[in-house]
Amino acid sequence: MKLFNKLAVFGFLFMVLCGATSIGPDFSKMMGYLKNSIAPFTNNLYDLGSASKMFRAAYIYNSAYIGEHAVRIYEQDYAIAFTKKKEFKFTIPTPSILYGFDTQVCLVPYLTNPITITKIQVTLDADPTTEVAGDLKYSDSFIGLANPTLINDIDTTAGVRIDTSITSGAVAAGKCLYLDFDSSPDAATTQMSVIITYTVTE
Repeated sequence: MKLFNKLAVFGFLFMVLCGATSIGPDFSKMMGYLKNSIAPFTNNLYDLGSASKMFRAAYIYNSAYIGEHAVRIYEQDYAIAFTKKKEFKFTIPTPSILYGFDTQVCLVPYLTNPITITKIQVTLDADPTTEVAGDLKYSDSFIGLANPTLINDIDTTAGVRIDTSITSGAVAAGKCLYLDFDSSPDAATTQMSVIITYTVTE
């Protein structure tokens, strides 16, 4: 029996070394069930699965069930925090008319979670004679705009502004996010599309 087990292990290693991509259903019968702990030969070096070969779910007692983004420890549920990429998407119709009412446009009056802005994209419906000039900012609140802080400009060139090199994109929870126009947009501009990409941990 010991010789059989040694031959089975040798066969398994031979398949791995030869680049076998799968192991048949009878392999478990040949090897039996695990009765010892498993540990990698070298710490923090090997992966379980890959980007193209993923396990669907892991069911482990007193540890993590990854598929449902939850952790169960001693029958108590704990949340897992994930950093997600999200977007604020909106369109400002005829921004010059809006500018006539107010030079600031509130996007989010109160951020529930801290965010980090990574990209700003502004697109006008046409290349205007007068480009859009303004800034994306945050403040302690939209009422009074206390402690306004510059995140990045939104100045367009040929009707477009795309910036992925945001150096001051971190915005704390509780802040107000808004646009601040420096001057009136071109009256011929009828639509101004804005996409703000950010990451948030939830």
